[in-house]
Amino acid sequence: MDLQDKLKESLKDQRVPPVVGVINHDLKSEFAKIAGFSSSRSFQKSSLFKQIGTEMERILCSYEYGTFGEESVNLKKPFIRAVLWHLEQGVNYKGILDALRNRPVLNEADVFFFPGVDLGMQRSGNQNVARDLAIELGYHYIFVPSFFHFNVDANGQTEDLLGLEGAAILSRFPVETVDVVQLPLIHDGMKGPKKSYGNDKLLIAELRTPQGFIQTACLNLSTRLSQKDRAKQVRAMCDSIPKDRMADAFLVGANLKTSTYNMKSGLRFFMSAVNKVYRGFDYICSDHHTHPETFFDRKVFEAMQAFGLDYKTVNPIGGATFHEKLSSLFPFLESEDKYKTALNRVVKNNDVLDFKYDWFFANHALKVSSNHQAEKPKVISHLFHEGQPLSHHDPVLLDFEICD
Repeated sequence: MDLQDKLKESLKDQRVPPVVGVINHDLKSEFAKIAGFSSSRSFQKSSLFKQIGTEMERILCSYEYGTFGEESVNLKKPFIRAVLWHLEQGVNYKGILDALRNRPVLNEADVFFFPGVDLGMQRSGNQNVARDLAIELGYHYIFVPSFFHFNVDANGQTEDLLGLEGAAILSRFPVETVDVVQLPLIHDGMKGPKKSYGNDKLLIAELRTPQGFIQTACLNLSTRLSQKDRAKQVRAMCDSIPKDRMADAFLVGANLKTSTYNMKSGLRFFMSAVNKVYRGFDYICSDHHTHPETFFDRKVFEAMQAFGLDYKTVNPIGGATFHEKLSSLFPFLESEDKYKTALNRVVKNNDVLDFKYDWFFANHALKVSSNHQAEKPKVISHLFHEGQPLSHHDPVLLDFEICD
């Protein structure tokens, strides 16, 4: 049993969280040294890891919890409103907070799923994004870190205080228990120009609502995965969910990166694009980018359905949630100029394209609300602050009820 497995085993019984817990560490001075390693394996074999590895793994196996909402909530409507929104780490924090406070529909949400938020990263003002939003809005929150990021300049300096990124759930309803499911490591974040250390995780929180208990889960898959890898991660997630959780209503809010492309490397991404040009790129844009469930990423959805989690009724099928140029879709294509140049020659399309990345999944104990006050599942678009989009991702809204 390795160090990470031992730490996971020791945390198994800690399902009732403390009233308040804040993650902190003093590892910033070691970031430049860690960034010098070319793989997680070489780092784990080093003398440096012997000194700080236990502390790093302890942080990655922990979670934050805060109670800034009411202990008892009366619903003013006959349904529960959930919003899934990838905040792009919270870089546009001021505009995001303004939208969550003042934007109609958003400001009436009972549960928020935030798959990608920062803790102590310079790009988001070194804020604790999930905690700060919970305090400002008066919600309960849970945050689990998935990765350390090591952003250092040529002088070995960093402006990141903690360098953590993870997933969060904010809720008007009290949190009863928490589970964290660690997914297999497929892409090693220590390989490549931007260094990160950690694993994708599924955050599960049991909420006590006026309609009964509901299990909520938040997932954010890594970018550099193939279609097969995405399906493998989803199957691993389903196999690891505690069985007792599925006895209640279960709702997953996930950013699955279902781009329909193979994102493992610049070459594989380029070959995916060539394949789509051969099939007819305009056809692919209209019939596949926003419908990954139909062909290229269908095994992801088949795995969810086999586990008893449906997507067809709880999502606006075909509704785009992510908007990006193809040349910017693969995060490190800029460092692989030969592929970027070839991509531009083959595709000849530099427009912003629409994709479907963000999905809800629910079991049989949950149903879409048919109440006349409820909204149909939909994407909320055109969110700007001072002329800038708040995120390349749009929020997805779901009004639901817990079945008897």
